[in-house]
Amino acid sequence: MLLNNKGKQTFDQIAGDYDAVRPLYPDELCTYLAQTGNWQAETRILEIGCGTGQLTRNLSKYNFQIHAIDIGEQLVSLARKHCSGHHRTTFTVTPFEEFQATPGSFDTILAATSFHWLDADLRFTKTAELLREGGQLFIINNVSKHREQEGSLRQALDRVYEKVIPPDITKQYISLEKQSGNVEDEFAECPLFGPLQLYSHRHIHTLSSDDYLRLLNTFSYQHNLPEPVKSTLFQQIRQAVEDHGGLIHLPYETRVMWAVKC
Repeated sequence: MLLNNKGKQTFDQIAGDYDAVRPLYPDELCTYLAQTGNWQAETRILEIGCGTGQLTRNLSKYNFQIHAIDIGEQLVSLARKHCSGHHRTTFTVTPFEEFQATPGSFDTILAATSFHWLDADLRFTKTAELLREGGQLFIINNVSKHREQEGSLRQALDRVYEKVIPPDITKQYISLEKQSGNVEDEFAECPLFGPLQLYSHRHIHTLSSDDYLRLLNTFSYQHNLPEPVKSTLFQQIRQAVEDHGGLIHLPYETRVMWAVKC
C-alpha cells in the first residue's frame, strides 16, 4: 500500500479492469454468511466498499434488503448493472466516514476487502452505532496466497520483481498491517462487540497472461509504479507467464471475521 492516501483512489480509475479480473467471492461464502447470520427477507444489510459488486451480485440473488456504498462512481455504476434485476439492492456513492443513517438501522454490516481503508479512529465505533443491538459485523478479505505457490513460474516472477523494482521505490510502500493496524486484534479487543468468530475458504483464480496484468493493475502498488519501471515489470511478467503455458493459477483464501454487537 502507498504511504499516502492515493491508494484507495486507484480503484475507480480502473473500474472496468477491476470488474473483469478481480476474483469474485465464492458461493460457499454467501451460503456461510446467510446461514450464520440467520438472514431473512427483512434482514437489513449494509455493505461497505462494494466495488463493482464482487460480493453484492451474489448476495442480491437471495433477495435480502441490501444497501451498498463505495467512494467510486464508476465502481458503483458497474455494481448497479450487475444487480439491476434485484430491486431490494440499492447503492450510494459515499465514503463510509460520511455515510448518514439512523443509529440501529442495520441488522448486519459487511466489509469485503475494504475495512482496512476505513478511518481507524471510527470504523468500529461507527459500525457499532449503525447496528441494532445483537447485530453482526462481518469483515471479509480475499487474501492472495501466492507466496505459498511453488514451481518455476513463481520463482521466475520473484526474479522479475527483484530485478526490476528499485529499492527506493519499495520504501514508498508499507504493508497492509502497518497502514491500517492489526484489524483482527483490534476487533477481538473491541468492547463494543462480543467474541470474535473466524471462517475461511480456499479457492483458485485462473487468468491468462494479459488478464493477470490487468489484475495487477488494479492493485495500488503496481498501478502507481512510475514509468518506465511499470512497463518493464509488466512486459517481463507477461513473458514469464507465457513461457510457463500462458495461464497462472492464483490461490486465494477468503477469510471472515465476525462478531455480534453487545
